[in-house]
Amino acid sequence: MATATELRTRFRGLHADGCFVLPNPWGVGSARMLETFGFSAIATSTSRMATRTLPMVSQTTSRN
Repeated sequence: MATATELRTRFRGLHADGCFVLPNPWGVGSARMLETFGFSAIATSTSRMATRTLPMVSQTTSRN
């Protein structure tokens, strides 16, 4: 497994040739699919991460 330094160096190398496409998957399934398409890196979906870390909120309301 690559170290953080090695991963950082590889990611920085992607910029050496100019622009590159950095897809933004929604979940694990789409991330794995993008990997099979040959993408060297993917972005993270901050909105997806935020929704996964929020506590569950009840959708019911009390009628008193």
